[in-house]
Amino acid sequence: YSNPFGVAADNTYVYIVNYSYHRIDRVRITDGLYNGWIGRINAAPTDGVDASCATAGTGDSSVWCIGGTASQSNAQGGLNGPRAIARDGSQLYVTDNGGRVMRVNISDGAINGTISFVSSVTGCTVSSNVAQGWCTSANGGGTPTTQYGTARTPAGVAINSTYIYVVDSYYNKLVRFNKSTGAPAGII
Repeated sequence: YSNPFGVAADNTYVYIVNYSYHRIDRVRITDGLYNGWIGRINAAPTDGVDASCATAGTGDSSVWCIGGTASQSNAQGGLNGPRAIARDGSQLYVTDNGGRVMRVNISDGAINGTISFVSSVTGCTVSSNVAQGWCTSANGGGTPTTQYGTARTPAGVAINSTYIYVVDSYYNKLVRFNKSTGAPAGII
C-alpha cells in the first residue's frame, strides 16, 4: 500500500483505501490473500483476469482486477486520491480528492452512483456542478466550493439507515446526503 487512508470490512473481505495508488484494494480475511482492486486502469493485468481489466486508460475496471496498476483520474470510475470508505450492505461508499462520493457495488466493483461535486454527468440533475441525486455517470474535479451539497476534501464518511455523512476537512463542515436518493440533506 502507499498511504492507506481508510478501511472497511464485511465478513469476507477488508477494503483498503490506497490513496497514493488511486484505488481500493480488497484482501480476503481468512487467509490474507490479496483479492483485487478497483479504479482507473493504467497498466493492464497480464495474468488472464477478466477482460474488462485488460485495457489501460479506458475507465473504471468494473470488476476487481488483479495485477496491473491504477492511475489518478477524475473520470467516471476513476479515483483521484481516495480518502475514506464505509460499507453498508452490498455497497461501499468512497470519497476522493475530486470532491465526490461514489457508491460501489461490492460484488463486482462497479461504481453505480456519484454525488457531491460533479461534471459531465448523465442520469441525474445537476445545479452549479452539485449533483441533486445519484448520477449514473459523472466526472469529478475542479475546485468544489462551499456550496450546499459539496465537500471539497471529503476526509471521512459514515452511514446510517437514512443518511450518508461526509466530513469536509477543507471547509470544516459535515455534509449530509439522503442515502436512497443521493440528494443533499443538510450541513451540520
